[in-house]
Amino acid sequence: MISAMRDGHRAPRDKSGKRKPGAKDYPPRPDISRMIEVVAGAGLRVSEVCGLRVCDVDTMRLTITVNGLVKPGGREWLPVPKSEKSQRDIPVPQGVIDVIVQQLQESPQRDRTGPIFPYTGDARGEEKRLLHDRADMGNYMRRLHDVHGFREVGMHDFRHFYASALIAGGATVAEVQEALGHARPMTTLETYTHLWQKRDSKLRDAAGVLFDLVAAERRQGAAAPQPTGDGLKAL
Repeated sequence: MISAMRDGHRAPRDKSGKRKPGAKDYPPRPDISRMIEVVAGAGLRVSEVCGLRVCDVDTMRLTITVNGLVKPGGREWLPVPKSEKSQRDIPVPQGVIDVIVQQLQESPQRDRTGPIFPYTGDARGEEKRLLHDRADMGNYMRRLHDVHGFREVGMHDFRHFYASALIAGGATVAEVQEALGHARPMTTLETYTHLWQKRDSKLRDAAGVLFDLVAAERRQGAAAPQPTGDGLKAL
């Protein structure tokens, strides 16, 4: 999906070079492709990645600080409430930083408060618009589905992808909650409880490690020479 968004789509042509009726050309959108990568690698909400600013990224510490989000319509950036878990520092891999750096090289900002992913759409009546919003991202994801036949996946699904990767890597409920910015740990548990290893499985695996050691000792003892004669009497 990242590659499909990056490369765009040229509608099929007939022998004369004309597009088939109803078919559309979609230009390459490497900026939207990079937004998908950032969500998959940092777990941002759609409104958060749309509002990500240059000053929110620390390339040395490899962190993204979530400070704000974009209101519907893409005209206004709002700071996230400091009293909630939404404002947070997210440690990210070098690959996410590289994607952001590439985006800024192609779309440089005049100051550090500028958006990393400025609005570059073509919506009518949006001359004063500066930022993408959730509706934009929904339109782009539907385009992927319609053109390439991908299953219906929204931008938010890449946030779930990120969370599942953390859990598979051994992250605790508290760690996943903090990374995602959930206000309550129960929200994290209710959403992802099926991904954490079940208690029965943990107990079974722990006991299995010990049992394997016992079985190995037993096999080693069975393979040892058995005493005979006077030695057997001594036993």
